Amino acid sequence: MRKLWIISICLFFSLVSASFLPLWSYQLTKPPSLIAGTPDEVLVASNAFCHYENEPSGGTYEICDGNASLIYLKNGKFLWSLDKLGDFIISVDMSDDSILIGVQNKSKGIVYLFNRNGSLKWRREISWINFAALSGKRILAGSSGGLFAFDSSGRVLWRRRIGNYFAVSGDGKWVLSWSFMNKTLYLLENGEKALWVKTCYNVSKMFISQHGDLILVASSKIRYGLGRNITLTAFNRNGTLLWQRTFKDMKDAAISNEGHYVGIITPRSFYLVNSSGAVLWKKGIRGITAASVYDGLVAAGTSSGKVYVFNIVGKRLGDIEVDGKISAIIISEKELLVASTKGVYSFQLKSLTTTSSTRIANKTSTAYNGYNSGVLPVAGIAGLLLMFILIVLKKRS
Repeated sequence: MRKLWIISICLFFSLVSASFLPLWSYQLTKPPSLIAGTPDEVLVASNAFCHYENEPSGGTYEICDGNASLIYLKNGKFLWSLDKLGDFIISVDMSDDSILIGVQNKSKGIVYLFNRNGSLKWRREISWINFAALSGKRILAGSSGGLFAFDSSGRVLWRRRIGNYFAVSGDGKWVLSWSFMNKTLYLLENGEKALWVKTCYNVSKMFISQHGDLILVASSKIRYGLGRNITLTAFNRNGTLLWQRTFKDMKDAAISNEGHYVGIITPRSFYLVNSSGAVLWKKGIRGITAASVYDGLVAAGTSSGKVYVFNIVGKRLGDIEVDGKISAIIISEKELLVASTKGVYSFQLKSLTTTSSTRIANKTSTAYNGYNSGVLPVAGIAGLLLMFILIVLKKRS
């Protein structure tokens, strides 16, 4: 009997450890454009509503209502929101005491700095904006008119007319700049010192890892923009060419936190590539819309609301289904943050050693306590199974 008791206890904990633990969900009234932060503190950005109208002379033009918004959630609870920020929220960054956003509004870019309670510190206008990032005690903002540096009070420290298209590392230290006019690519340290300069044509998109260890440049020989026959060129921080691969079709890419892996999104597939450029595996996933890569895990979301989680060798560890089309994912070693057109969802990843599946129905602003997930979770099934085993053992004794 003692042996059966030990087996039943082990069975219970093995089933629990294989689950995705829902932490909280929050229902949205506007589809999000991006998310930032951690599962404890999340910033959700939504763009303005836009539509197209025909010009009398031919062609169309876009009209937006200027109501881009930002929502701040703490442990799944709504704290505050900001409305009428502009048309498109390009970037969101946060520190212990500040929240920074870059917004495009008609033909001008706007840099906002807020306190953590949502009160405005300052607002500055620049030309067409590419990004805004916290970089130590300074704020960097890239625009069509070059790179700006502001101090904490919003005063312009300097402006460098170097490039008009930018990407910035997660730590805000490394800035990748590309000039449309002279087809030149620069890597800048703290936005000032250029470590190297290279010639690059028809750059569609640029990617840089958390600490600038891996740099990716997507380009095409015949046109701008992501699409068919996109060549990915990888450099390290010193400017050494690491590898180059061409993909028949490409929608987006994601670099892991330390730059060891790259996820490539195509209309029907997801590739995982290592830092040497070798394709480790490929998975057929229809309707893939977003992906996130951590150095031990990969998450890919679809237009149908499915999120698949894989390990680095390509084994599917499980899947999660939420309401709405997946628009953004952030995965880390133990947590998963998902944004869809219907809501934002937070999960704890519990020792994913076996395949598991969880369906989360969207609800009004809900902080999950325990296993309140809208379905009978794996832990609940395990508990019932354990209770049944105990009843059987008691009868036998």
